[in-house]
Amino acid sequence: MRTYLEDILRVEYAFTAFLERIHSRNRFLTNEEIADTLAEFEDEKKLRMYACDYLRTSGSIQLDYKRLRIKEKTELCEHYKFTSLGAFLYIELFKGLEMHYIPRKCSYCGRWFLIEAGIYSEYCTRPVKGRDDGKTCRDLGHFKKYSEKIDNDPIWLTYNRAYKQHYARLLKKKMTQAEFQEWADYAIKLRDMVEHKKIGFDEYYKKIRE
Repeated sequence: MRTYLEDILRVEYAFTAFLERIHSRNRFLTNEEIADTLAEFEDEKKLRMYACDYLRTSGSIQLDYKRLRIKEKTELCEHYKFTSLGAFLYIELFKGLEMHYIPRKCSYCGRWFLIEAGIYSEYCTRPVKGRDDGKTCRDLGHFKKYSEKIDNDPIWLTYNRAYKQHYARLLKKKMTQAEFQEWADYAIKLRDMVEHKKIGFDEYYKKIRE
């Protein structure tokens, strides 16, 4: 029972802390980056007081291979045996990291969800409670993030104002769709350039409004 309770607490105090570091770059990490993050996490053991604070397995894991027949096909499959809940959770965590299936807390609703390989996001796709328009956390989260950038970042505020001005020209037929798309692609390049310090803000402000 003690081992089981430690396994449950380890999810909260060790797995969660480690996953927060994994997600700190807001993208899938390479195996090398995951290894470095794990090493840094383990180096801080002296700062931890209890067994549940450590990222480790509480039991043994046995692996062998078995033949599995699916309809008319035969597959060679990995077969695991775990002696504890902690052993199962440990291998699931690192297998998931390896294959880019990673648990994360939604930055909008705060509930856990699973990021699936190839689609990285900090927001889940659950419908937002209290809304009848079908909007999800991902829909509103991206809008909220964009709004915060506009409110707090002069680069994005300038981009947003210029976008609205040029879109108004499109609606009034003072620009063609092709001309608007060409400007939109150009504006994104300018925004990236000023964010990476390749041009100054004054030059960016002038060019994006042309």
